[in-house]
Amino acid sequence: MQRTVLITGATSGIGRASAELLARRGWRVFGTHRKPADADALKAARIEPVRMDVTDDDSVRAGVAALEEQVGDAGLYGLVNNAGATLNVPVEYLELDDLRWQLDVNLFGVLRTTRACMPALRRASGRIINVGSIGGRFGAALNGAYGASKSALATMTEALRCELSFVGMSAVLVEPGAIQTAIWDKGLERADELRSKLPPEAIERYGPLIDAVVTFTKQMAAGAVPAERVAEVIERALTSKRPRPRYLVGTDARVLATLRRYLPDRAFEGLIRSRLRKAIG
Repeated sequence: MQRTVLITGATSGIGRASAELLARRGWRVFGTHRKPADADALKAARIEPVRMDVTDDDSVRAGVAALEEQVGDAGLYGLVNNAGATLNVPVEYLELDDLRWQLDVNLFGVLRTTRACMPALRRASGRIINVGSIGGRFGAALNGAYGASKSALATMTEALRCELSFVGMSAVLVEPGAIQTAIWDKGLERADELRSKLPPEAIERYGPLIDAVVTFTKQMAAGAVPAERVAEVIERALTSKRPRPRYLVGTDARVLATLRRYLPDRAFEGLIRSRLRKAIG
């Protein structure tokens, strides 16, 4: 029987790469999109479009209802919660509305979609793959909102995995490092927008640090691995008989995870600060 999977954020980056890979390998792939114009591009790649905004309750319900009509009694084998966004701003000047937006996309959106899909997933004894980030394992300058959302996602995935183990299902966390996706450009654009809204004293205090983070981000983007690398790991997580609880993707992710695990907090934080000071010059 052909396996079915729903991938959120399937129009670009990791979501698109995963959808195309699974479609080539025989899966029936449903991919979410927000803009009507994106539907044709998904169809051309043998991806069945599902219009859905993960931050909107009604949109998620409508999208999953349309999906249910397609999968029927067979249910849904895989759900890949990939849709996400990044926000970079000093915590001191982090507006609650901006933090709510970050959590709504990266955490609440995952919960909305997962809850809506559970009946279909349960019928197929399905599997949930949540795309987190190595940035969820530690706090770094200007990463407070994004890191908090991904750290919370990791904890929620761990709890979900424990719960689902009692009903014959599973949940997996995939933690990429730097990946070649548009999230870098979007993050830098949003950083410029947020910087323009900061008061003068914030620029005086944090201007050099913000510039250093932008420089460091560009350096990371230059060494990022292709999104297809993450897609391969997502397929492995979906098909493995005994999937790992977590999958790290990229040398940088593995190195950072190892350092975070074995270095004392002060030493690890000092390492991060030294990299930023080097970028400041």
